[in-house]
Amino acid sequence: MMSASKIRDIQPWLDALFRYSLDGVALFDEEGKMLLCNNAFERITGMDAATLHNRYFYDIAFELMPHQKKSHELYEMLKHSVAVLANTEKVDFIHMGDFQIMRSDGSTIDVRQMPIPVCLDKGDGFLLIIRDVSEEKKIDREIRTSRDFLQTAIESSLDGIMIVDNTGTIRSVNSAVERFFGYSRQELVGKHTSELVVNDPKVRRNVRKAMEELFEKGFATYETQHRAKDGHIVEIESTATMLKDEQGNLMGGIAILRDVSVRKRAEQHLRQVQKMEALGTLAGGIAHDFNNILAAIIGYTELSLQRVEPESTVAKNLEKILASALRARDLVRHILTFSRAQESERRPVVIAHAINDVVKLLQATLPKTIEIRQALLDKDAAVFADPVHIEQILMNLCVNAGQAMHQSGGVLEIGLTREVIDQNEKPDLAPGNYIAITVKDTGPGIEKSIQHRIFDPFFTTKEIGKGTGMGLAVVMGIVKGLKGTISVESEPGKGALFRVLLPAINGPATEIAVDAAPLPGGKERILFVDDEQDIIDSIGKALGSLGYQVTACTSALEALDIFSQNPHAFDIIVTDQTMPKMTGFEFAKIALASRPDIPVVLCTGFSETVSEDDARTIGIRKFIMKPLNQQELAITLRQVLENNTIRS
Repeated sequence: MMSASKIRDIQPWLDALFRYSLDGVALFDEEGKMLLCNNAFERITGMDAATLHNRYFYDIAFELMPHQKKSHELYEMLKHSVAVLANTEKVDFIHMGDFQIMRSDGSTIDVRQMPIPVCLDKGDGFLLIIRDVSEEKKIDREIRTSRDFLQTAIESSLDGIMIVDNTGTIRSVNSAVERFFGYSRQELVGKHTSELVVNDPKVRRNVRKAMEELFEKGFATYETQHRAKDGHIVEIESTATMLKDEQGNLMGGIAILRDVSVRKRAEQHLRQVQKMEALGTLAGGIAHDFNNILAAIIGYTELSLQRVEPESTVAKNLEKILASALRARDLVRHILTFSRAQESERRPVVIAHAINDVVKLLQATLPKTIEIRQALLDKDAAVFADPVHIEQILMNLCVNAGQAMHQSGGVLEIGLTREVIDQNEKPDLAPGNYIAITVKDTGPGIEKSIQHRIFDPFFTTKEIGKGTGMGLAVVMGIVKGLKGTISVESEPGKGALFRVLLPAINGPATEIAVDAAPLPGGKERILFVDDEQDIIDSIGKALGSLGYQVTACTSALEALDIFSQNPHAFDIIVTDQTMPKMTGFEFAKIALASRPDIPVVLCTGFSETVSEDDARTIGIRKFIMKPLNQQELAITLRQVLENNTIRS
């Protein structure tokens, strides 16, 4: 025990500590009556010492508690608490607590109180120490508000937020990450980030490169492919930042993840559109020259057919050349129609006839190790379509099947049946009668992982030079345009079955037959203009053989000079459109200004500068696509000339 002299020595220090302490200190006796308090207690409570002296603790506490529901029970509880606070036998028990009090001026503050039991000369008592913690509480509230706000912002973010430790193990994610990958938060926490990245060498190389940049610079932005819980691929753009402690030791990292799958698909679609536009431009660029070549082939072949015996081997060979040239012509027209997104000419097509034509071509081109079988259960089945489109569907599917069996050989089977689709049986088809065309092969099959992409433009698994990836995309486009569907069934090692459903023509279909009657001719005078000498020669001779008087020119300027000298020396003008120095359209415009009644036929292989409507506006009677065969040209000339006679 401390001696009286020592107590006297430190008493001034104790008095000073009591008086100048920033904490409020008050002494209560064992009855809870205040004996004395310091200045800080007065300042904190807003009560002066004179008012507080001899007041009971429970009266003071009851007065200072503004938010407590005042009741007799509360008052009695505070009154009985004095016995506990002044119990020196529980000196180790210190009851601390935070309360909000209201001072006499109406202001409220937060205080932390700590009662300490003490021994007095007369019985026990207790010291009550109080501290103003209003600023501390304010900071705590601000921190808590900021934390709640930040947590709300993180959870509301459309971007994923992922926190990892220094080993790359996931420690925390927000709800967006759950949405991206389909895993719950509990499933994600504890996974290593590499578990989500697709097992693709290229993707993993990109990730390693990004991690090297992250360790070098402290941050990195990169794109990766991740596999979601259900197996689908998610394209993710990540911005990662390293987290370090004050000593520079790596603690982990935080990554902001953005699902860019939609953007990637849009970019891919844009690239495909640009490729298709480039294809259209290329098609238009070569169409004119290619059609001129075909025109010469068709013209000379038809002239040769007129000079050989109809049943001779030479005649049969020439007929095959002519048929191939006409197929090539129709194919070029289809490419131009496809690239310009225009409607093609549709008519009834008997599918069995188209299959027979395609099989003849396949037999000449496919290896002998591939057996072609036909299972045509409905030989009268017909659809309303462009015959070239139907041929393209069959050719593309059969060529694909043939390429799949090119090395090993196998069986290519073409099937044809009629089906009835009921209401809701197939959501993407209207109910009704359909033609089912199947092409089946016994090749290696198609992996399940890429089956959803095989109809995408430019997607191919073939080696460079072995395919463009456009075949099935064209088939899909044609089928959709005909309001049908196409599907594939395949497993590795079990071949592939493509199934096309097209709306059927109800009732018997009559295909347009080729007119075998003699070609119509005439004695009219024709001014024929084309910049290709071969076309001038072949078409000029063909028209001459039909009885017409032909004046041929290889230049629009030359033709204009001849026409200007005597506009009435001709009964009709047949002119090409695309020619150097002056186009056929410009020539026709000048000729019609001089002689409005002269019928003009404008021929073109491809032109983006003039349309059929433009041609009709200036008085051109007929706008036809090159190359023409003799029959089409002969019929067109007679129609235009006879209509002109009626007008006259």
